[in-house]
Amino acid sequence: MATGVEEVDNILRETAELRIAVPPRRALDFGCGVGRLTQALCRHFDHCDGVDVATSMIAAARRIDAYPDRCSYHLNRSPDLRLFSEGSFSFIYSSLVLQHMHPDLACRYIRELIRVLAGDGVLVFQIPTAGHSSASDAQTSSCYPHPLPESALRATIAVSMAASRASAGEQVLITATVENSGTCTWPSSPSCNARYRIQMANRWLTPQGCVYQQDDGRCPLPRDLAPSDRIELTLLATAPGAQILELDMVPEDVCWFQAVGSTPARLWFDVLTPGSVSTPIIHPTHTPPVPRPIMRRPFRYRWPRTTDLLERLRLWGCLRSVRGWFRRDVRAGVSVSMDMCEVPRCTSENLIRDCHAELRAARTEIWDAGIHSTRYWVTK
Repeated sequence: MATGVEEVDNILRETAELRIAVPPRRALDFGCGVGRLTQALCRHFDHCDGVDVATSMIAAARRIDAYPDRCSYHLNRSPDLRLFSEGSFSFIYSSLVLQHMHPDLACRYIRELIRVLAGDGVLVFQIPTAGHSSASDAQTSSCYPHPLPESALRATIAVSMAASRASAGEQVLITATVENSGTCTWPSSPSCNARYRIQMANRWLTPQGCVYQQDDGRCPLPRDLAPSDRIELTLLATAPGAQILELDMVPEDVCWFQAVGSTPARLWFDVLTPGSVSTPIIHPTHTPPVPRPIMRRPFRYRWPRTTDLLERLRLWGCLRSVRGWFRRDVRAGVSVSMDMCEVPRCTSENLIRDCHAELRAARTEIWDAGIHSTRYWVTK
């Protein structure tokens, strides 16, 4: 939870430097996960609410809640925030959440966040605005306009790490050597519509092999990876309370490699809740004796012509994003990828103006692989 405290303190300090007053009444953490930021917000506000679409995340957040009298967690699967009345919150924060929705859905939620913002409140949200590849990366960074064939989605993943103990909500670095065992080169850049980029991803399983948390961290390829080539990747994962971490490769907006026959890597973790007593640690290189999750081949590979038709009609991305957001972790073992989508800055600015709100500040930073991410400060 220490990283959450640091992040919230930094955001509030930046807000104060912008000379924007934040009433300490009630705060909303949109996309709260296990409550890493919600708990940190409780140090500054009279009451805090966390909202998420994942049942497992809400359950874990309630288990480790250190402020039960001032903190509430809500499961929300509707495409709006109707569970909150207009003007409910004096501070709203959302980071690394809107980017995993289709842009149309992200814009709809931004409208909802402004609706539930109090007249004297402050909304701070983050979303990628653009991506680029530098000239020096052009020779080793490519993108494909279409998904790779099934035969290309094969990976051999070897993991090495120094420890296998973490507290619930703690972030840990996972280093893995990944070999392309498929038939085609993996692209390291997203396509022109921010899709199909190959990344290493992780999720968490219960000891019985059921999916506890479907999506967690991501690590993009720094360069293209040809067949039989290897690369070392480092991923930042957040322990939610489950004991098995599973690593796999993901072409965004397609599927996890495991869904078409590749074998992921697994690690045992000793995940502790606050105040609990540690149990013996199983060496991290040991393969957990749990069943393989039941997966169907992705729709794209079962019905390619239908998928092509939906894409030509510009319906595929929207339908898939809505399905992934609202069915996340509903069916254990069924893979749902998290897209990395972007909303142009001009679109966000026009949306804020249309909602009769004021954009007080916008700051853009460049992430790995040239992804531009912008953070907005909004008041009414």
